[in-house]
Amino acid sequence: MKRERKPEAGSFIFQGVDLRREFENMLKLPVVRTYLWETPTLKVRHGKYTGCSGMANYTKKTVTVTIRGQATLARVLEVMLHEVVHFAAFKQHHNDVFIARLNRAAHEHWGIRVERLSEVKSAHRTLGAHRGRKAYQVDRLLTELLSGKFFRAASYKWLMRSA
Repeated sequence: MKRERKPEAGSFIFQGVDLRREFENMLKLPVVRTYLWETPTLKVRHGKYTGCSGMANYTKKTVTVTIRGQATLARVLEVMLHEVVHFAAFKQHHNDVFIARLNRAAHEHWGIRVERLSEVKSAHRTLGAHRGRKAYQVDRLLTELLSGKFFRAASYKWLMRSA
């Protein structure tokens, strides 16, 4: 069995997609441009274990995306958009304003959206009050929608050319 080569630290190419270009396109979205208070820079880290996570640092004006093994392209792009929206929804940490802007940005960028945000809100009430739980539920739904839109980087490139 051939072992996959680990990407170099700071590598901006993930599954054939240039994350810097995607990041720049996200910053140009109308909802982001309208509310963007500071233009962040992108940092990409590669780590152990599984999944993908992100962080918006207002002080350093950076969006950091950490990509780990088994991360999907849909998840990486959704995390990146989530963190960009933090800069377009300053001090609106995972509240209804943030969620609405995240949903609008996903619609503007990929043509997808969570149609029934009210259902997410009612599900949030039954899950208990954990700060941001509603926003993370929207993240999961957007990742699922995006995963259904393309299955690998090649089809994603096709999707972006046809948009």
